[in-house]
Amino acid sequence: MELLKRGWLVVRRRWHVVMIVVVGALVAVSLVNAAQRTEYTATSELFLRSPDVKTSTSAYQGDLFSRQRAQTYVSMLRSDELARLVIDKLALPESPGELVKRVKGDIVKDTVLITVSVTDDNAQRAANIANTYGAVFGQYIATVENVNNDPNIPALVVTVKAASAETAVRGGQSIWLLTALGAIAALVVSGLLLWFLEKFDTKLRSRQQIENLAHAPVIGSLPPTRSLSSRGVVDTYGEDHVFAEAARRLSVNVDHTARQLGTSRTPAIAIAAVQRSDGKTVVAMAVATALADRGYRVGYIDADRFGTVSSDTQAMATGEISLDGVEFVSLRSDELSLCEKTLRSAINKLAGVSEVILIDGPAFGDAAEAQMIAEVADAALLVVRPGRTSSVGLERLKSTMEVLDTPVIGIVVNHAKETGTLASTYI
Repeated sequence: MELLKRGWLVVRRRWHVVMIVVVGALVAVSLVNAAQRTEYTATSELFLRSPDVKTSTSAYQGDLFSRQRAQTYVSMLRSDELARLVIDKLALPESPGELVKRVKGDIVKDTVLITVSVTDDNAQRAANIANTYGAVFGQYIATVENVNNDPNIPALVVTVKAASAETAVRGGQSIWLLTALGAIAALVVSGLLLWFLEKFDTKLRSRQQIENLAHAPVIGSLPPTRSLSSRGVVDTYGEDHVFAEAARRLSVNVDHTARQLGTSRTPAIAIAAVQRSDGKTVVAMAVATALADRGYRVGYIDADRFGTVSSDTQAMATGEISLDGVEFVSLRSDELSLCEKTLRSAINKLAGVSEVILIDGPAFGDAAEAQMIAEVADAALLVVRPGRTSSVGLERLKSTMEVLDTPVIGIVVNHAKETGTLASTYI
């Protein structure tokens, strides 16, 4: 059951790969079906009459004669002279040699019956040719065998079952068979592609994987939110109950782990991420808003001069909004790099009026200032985004924290929904 759950999650996550393969299979089936020539095979059945008999012995001999002659008659069906008779009768626009290639004779086992099968791209024309073969075949044999040209000797071949367009068998592969083969091929190919992509995927996909790489616990997660695009966390927090509850649970854990640091001053926590798209500003604003909502005094330092200004921090910097309990300081600069002295000064300023300070600096992949912020801070809260953050990036971030001797109080999983699998895989 666990394997099925994980397999279904892989399909949900990489559904576009499956769709591309399915569409490709449908296109291939359509092309093969269009490329194959549509042919129909019509069959007539001929009876080999035995010579006139007078006694039972002669009847047996006549039947044996017919059976022995049947193979010879089948060979005679491929005669160019017989084909010419058919062509002349139907006024066909082809040579005897071309027609013979589309004619096949066979013997019905243990009988004196011969089948004449004709293949053509038109069912009715195939039936007409097969019936004409049956009509002229008797005359052709009589001409060959009746050397005395006795008109009183009846024909030795009689048509007992005429061919018809309705019973003509369509040649080539049926569309249903092609579709079934295409579906099987799509299933196999998509399965192999999904296995290959999962095998060599370096993105973080589960809580277990994150905790094993970071050697730190996941202390909270935030569900998917529009805050990563145009809307701010403040609006989302007020409108999205699920997001607000997740932010409150995260704030409780952040508060608890910050108290365990044992620092004598107001703890300063750096919100760190491998890359900008992980959404560290969303996490920082969510924690600040939730702590303030719970009655805490929060200091917020916006020091990410490389990141896009969120609607919340922009409004707070310009004074358009003011969150109760949140003291905001902006250290953004387009010209000068952030220096340690400026950061320490901002921390000291907020320490007297705050119970916890959150520092939103640049992502570690954007600027070296991120390391300086982590060194100055009392602890770091790492932000990862499943499907975006790479395992290599998280390992490097964790190693950097160890070099700087900055304790990691936990991991926040952003913009993801956890499933009930054993490894706690994220969608």
